[in-house]
Amino acid sequence: MALMMRVRTTLTGFSGGPGLATHHFAVAVGDPNDAAAELATDRVGDAFIAGSGLWPTTFSAAVSGEVEVVEAESGDLVGTLPGNQQTVAGTSSAGGYYAAPTGIQVTWLTPDIVNSHRVRGRTFLVPLANALNDNNGTPGAPQLALAEAFADAMLDPGLNDCIFGVWARPYPGRTLPTPIAAREGSFHGASGSAVPDKFVVLRSRRD
Repeated sequence: MALMMRVRTTLTGFSGGPGLATHHFAVAVGDPNDAAAELATDRVGDAFIAGSGLWPTTFSAAVSGEVEVVEAESGDLVGTLPGNQQTVAGTSSAGGYYAAPTGIQVTWLTPDIVNSHRVRGRTFLVPLANALNDNNGTPGAPQLALAEAFADAMLDPGLNDCIFGVWARPYPGRTLPTPIAAREGSFHGASGSAVPDKFVVLRSRRD
């Protein structure tokens, strides 16, 4: 049984909120513990601090101090650990929000393959502060730099045993129209990130 940590962050201060950001972590050896949970919540908080210029001052990201311990194979919640609860506010002076469902996507890269597909994850940074985009309708250089800073902070483990990664969800399988075998869920450590120079539209919690 492989255990991972799930850190949830509640996003408020904008129309249509609250939103929810979820990130997964694991340890290289053994099972998650209190120290690892604190490191995981600190990493999420550091990422929002690094990217805080993406959001107006009314934006708030509240990192939960309760870290959920989840069985990667099934997705079952099996326990909780105490992390470091913290709240990060936006710092942009651009004034107000851009179109509410529109934002920047961070793609999390892994070297692993599941079901003949590369394992990838996504974090949607939305909604963004107004007046930072380019005239051609793409994110401006300052926005892209802040999104990359968000990603770098999430990926940087320092000297600590706390691995940020992507959870490949379990699949129950099917017989029609084309048979696909069931598979267990699995955790995959992120090896890098990519921030496309385009806006994305968040249609649902899983887009």
